[in-house]
Amino acid sequence: MNFKEASEAHRNWKVKLRVFINGGEEKLEEAAVRRDDGCALGQWLHGLPANQRTAEVKEMEALHARFHQSAADVVATAKRGQKEQAIKMLDAGTPYADTSFKLIGLLSKIDAA
Repeated sequence: MNFKEASEAHRNWKVKLRVFINGGEEKLEEAAVRRDDGCALGQWLHGLPANQRTAEVKEMEALHARFHQSAADVVATAKRGQKEQAIKMLDAGTPYADTSFKLIGLLSKIDAA
């Protein structure tokens, strides 16, 4: 697994979400965003055998699932027409921002090791 690429891909989600909220060309479906096995990191995590699920991997798995849940919540809010609320959901101190920060930090830490 290339953790640097995974980190960058998840960092780019904020841009994707902003473009989507603002009516840009980004097309996002809540159900697809909510799935944590649709990206390379999720596929890697879901494919790991039980004997390779260290505490750090389990933490990453939980953070990754919460990341996709909170991103999907942003999509759902935007689709309900609550654009301002959806934008606020990306701000510091929100579930999306906190989970994103923790996930990207963990990925960077693992990549540096």
